[in-house]
Amino acid sequence: GKPAPKPKERRKTDNSAVLSVEVRKMMLCCDPEGAGSSTSDSGDQRLDGFSSSGAVLAGAKEEAFAGSRVDSRVEKSEPLFKGSVDEFLKLHEDEPKLARQMKNTIKKCKVCSKICAFSLSTCNECGSELPSEVTFSNNIFMGFIYGVQKGPFPYTISIRLQTPDLLAFDDLLSLTPCHLNIIPTSSYIPDWRFLLRRPSEGLRLITQMEDAVWECVAAQFIRHDAWRRKYFRNGGERLTKKRLQAYRKHVICGCNFPPSQFHLHIQYLMMPLTPFQYRMYQEGQHFTARRFFPLDYIKAVLALKESMQVTMETSVDDIIEHFDDRVNYDAMHADCYAQVERSHTLLANWRSEDFELTLEGDGSIPGSTRTKTELIAADKGIIQNYGRPYTPDGKPSGTYYKYARTERVPEWLDIDSKRFSQSLLQLRPSQNERDTSTTGSNLHAPHSGDQQRRWWEMLLGRRRGDGREPVSV
Repeated sequence: GKPAPKPKERRKTDNSAVLSVEVRKMMLCCDPEGAGSSTSDSGDQRLDGFSSSGAVLAGAKEEAFAGSRVDSRVEKSEPLFKGSVDEFLKLHEDEPKLARQMKNTIKKCKVCSKICAFSLSTCNECGSELPSEVTFSNNIFMGFIYGVQKGPFPYTISIRLQTPDLLAFDDLLSLTPCHLNIIPTSSYIPDWRFLLRRPSEGLRLITQMEDAVWECVAAQFIRHDAWRRKYFRNGGERLTKKRLQAYRKHVICGCNFPPSQFHLHIQYLMMPLTPFQYRMYQEGQHFTARRFFPLDYIKAVLALKESMQVTMETSVDDIIEHFDDRVNYDAMHADCYAQVERSHTLLANWRSEDFELTLEGDGSIPGSTRTKTELIAADKGIIQNYGRPYTPDGKPSGTYYKYARTERVPEWLDIDSKRFSQSLLQLRPSQNERDTSTTGSNLHAPHSGDQQRRWWEMLLGRRRGDGREPVSV
């Protein structure tokens, strides 16, 4: 394959990408497929999540949303490893590749404790300013795959789909009432860039992931009459096959870089956004340029079948520039960003009578003593489908991955094409046919390459790039 491109001057991009009022008005058109409508059966009432004065609807009423929850129906499983991440790593301390899989580079919000990508300046959950300090965290997604019982909190999962090769689950962030992630479980892929090492197979993988998570959303959420009527304007109309397929274009999906969890995952959001997250979107805090990569863009560059020797140090700006004359990222991101507004406007069904309060533009909450952070968290707890059904004491429930791995998950580049194709087809090779490059003595082989070794040593806290004491992880 071709080597990664040489660094070029970074293109200046406005990450706020806030649409003008004029552009929004132009997009308020009827949905030709019939999945939504810009008209309302509520007269002049706004349904986009804002009050008539433009304040964010807040103080969700429990009784208004109680009948529209979608419970997870997967069978309960016990953790494969009954212990903490630290204990798991101690058990596998002679396996540096496994240790590498279990760590993220992140920033942690000091207000709500959300783990955020290290490139962000604002928390993508509560909107608070993030510290400049970059630190490290456990890779929760890999903890899921290995069936680890807990980190600082239990690693239970709100599972929607599980197979030997895929895992789909509710996203704790819950930007929308149906916000899922899907991850591959039979190989370790730090992020979407590494699919460019093997583009044809990468395209097959993410297409399989996309189709699987859509079927999950369609079956469990859109076909759920009470959920659909609650969150979709005109959702009470008969759900025909044509209408069901029309809803698919109102899904916003893609991958972030840098991610908050370093394992390939597709963010899959069925619109509409919740009221507060819609305000965050309008302020440019979601789907930001050169961090959010629409799945259509990723698929388009993979479809070129042009291999790149991606490493952890490869810049996404260099990737964008490399493909720019054939697949233009800025144009595709702008289209996706506009689609968020269009889909939210067409589908949103946020009724003011379902809320008791409003969150004003200055952060004040008339008629309430609760803080903004408390109110946002309470509303999310009422509206989200993460962790449904809740436990008797009102906490989200969950379980563990049924097909948790007993051996180190092989790195993407360690799996040959034949084995990968068999995995996609769910045709497992017999033991004597398996690629031995990831078994036996090679399982414990040290990571090679001075540059990558220094990067991972810093990641694991063995040393710092500034020469100071090791970072606590």
